[in-house]
Amino acid sequence: MGPCGYGGKAGKRESGDSLRGVRRLLVPLLLVTLWGVTVMGLRCFAQSQTDEERGEHYTAKVHIRGGLTCNDCHGEGPKKPVEQERCRQCHGDYKDLAALTADYDPNPHNNHTANLNCTLCHHMHRLEEVYCQRCHAHLEFMRHRSVGR
Repeated sequence: MGPCGYGGKAGKRESGDSLRGVRRLLVPLLLVTLWGVTVMGLRCFAQSQTDEERGEHYTAKVHIRGGLTCNDCHGEGPKKPVEQERCRQCHGDYKDLAALTADYDPNPHNNHTANLNCTLCHHMHRLEEVYCQRCHAHLEFMRHRSVGR
């Protein structure tokens, strides 16, 4: 076989050369097609899952539905963690929060730890957790609704 995959005479290809050419075209095309099908399949799968299964949490969605954008909490430029003070600008301090959650027993915002960082429980982009349960594993917050509510 001569240089560039040609046989002994110029302009004449061996049969294996044409098969290699077809493979060079089909393999990338097949890979791109499979990738597209996989991506579309994942999108459809993600849409069929619940928010919790996808790892999207209700808390972030409530803020978005309330008209906030990512920049409202994270600031401009590269996204950085939200500071405690930013949460308090809208939600108030622990005294205000304790009043809002007074119908819970025990009240999660009126406790012996005083002024925990909001993000210890309220993870905007993943499932929330009850930070208190790290020490008080049996603890559950029960809501007792008033008659007027």
